[in-house]
Amino acid sequence: MSRKSAGMWGFGVPAITAAAFLVSHQTFALPSVIALVVGLVGLSCYFPGLLVISFRSGRLTGLAGKIALAGVSTFLALLVAVLVLAGMRGEFFRDPADRTANLEPHPTLGHAPTMTPWAEAAGLKLEDTVGQNLETVDPQREQVVVIGDSVLYGWGVEKAESAVSLLAAAVRDFQVMNFSVSGYSPTQYLLYLREHLGKTRPKVVVVGIYSGNDYASSGVTNWNGHATVMFVPDGDDLRLWREYTPRFNCIDFLSSSVLFYRYLWSWPELAGGLLDLVCNAAHLEEPVLEEVVRRILRKIDELVRSHGARLLYVLLPDANDFMPDGRYVRELSRYRNLEKLLKEGGYEVLWIFDEIRASGIPPESLYIPGDSAHFNVAGNRFLADVLGRVLAHRFAIR
Repeated sequence: MSRKSAGMWGFGVPAITAAAFLVSHQTFALPSVIALVVGLVGLSCYFPGLLVISFRSGRLTGLAGKIALAGVSTFLALLVAVLVLAGMRGEFFRDPADRTANLEPHPTLGHAPTMTPWAEAAGLKLEDTVGQNLETVDPQREQVVVIGDSVLYGWGVEKAESAVSLLAAAVRDFQVMNFSVSGYSPTQYLLYLREHLGKTRPKVVVVGIYSGNDYASSGVTNWNGHATVMFVPDGDDLRLWREYTPRFNCIDFLSSSVLFYRYLWSWPELAGGLLDLVCNAAHLEEPVLEEVVRRILRKIDELVRSHGARLLYVLLPDANDFMPDGRYVRELSRYRNLEKLLKEGGYEVLWIFDEIRASGIPPESLYIPGDSAHFNVAGNRFLADVLGRVLAHRFAIR
């Protein structure tokens, strides 16, 4: 190989590889994935190329040459394995038999409900439904709109056993609509209500805030391996950090690979950190995060009022919040952060923590065993009873 060619390989290929990695880190969608692949291919070619040049020039001979050959071969084999596993598709947490499986990436919401076989068989159209349960609005009635994440959606119990379904069965004069979608945060509550509240004639809007992750989830663009939406301050207002989330993006592409699905997700913190690094995911730190959540809560209130309805926030505790001396409450819980913002805003709030304490019922008996977020059948029944009582007393909803 000529000196010119060797120089090109020694400087040109590293420069192209570095540029590709830089581009992959600064962009997000298809260009990011393409640049990442180019960078990995450049990296996989660089060291074998150096090895060939060194052998041809006579700089590597004997034991040193054998060691170098073994090292480069091992590195190349590992890199090729990573590339192959990253290119192969996995299932990524999706069980087709699971009632929560009808979610797909969405350009402005991060993810949103999609159709199910039963809904298609019933002749429903996605645009005519709301929430993950794909409910339809009765135009002849006023509505009580309930929105939250998987807690109010009713994850872990049958649809008829969920708190919102039980509330709907008990309320006679209004239609109770469940807008809830698993994995949503206050960011998506606001965006989803903006998009769909106009389909209803809302009397009351109930917004469930889950203390376990709703606060932190409002400040990330990588939600458990899915690209999601995030607000950032814009003067006295808010704007989306990214206006459009393409279906084909770096975070979802890598997360759904065999590399992550079968191996790296065994260590969630490691997998999430790698996705943040490689895909240049953004996240908010304090005090910006608190201010963003404060503004989201206020904007939800303004939106609900603009539709002539009243708002009720429901603060849903994590089971670990009932252990005041535990590490979770001391270091991880965001219950107090949310409590502070809700009280400062002067909103109507239903404090489920206080209701459970006052009832004398052991908190652990209301949650699914081994799951600190989701209520079991008894917990959903308790939540429905409390919601029904508060709606009747404060808002004359019966």
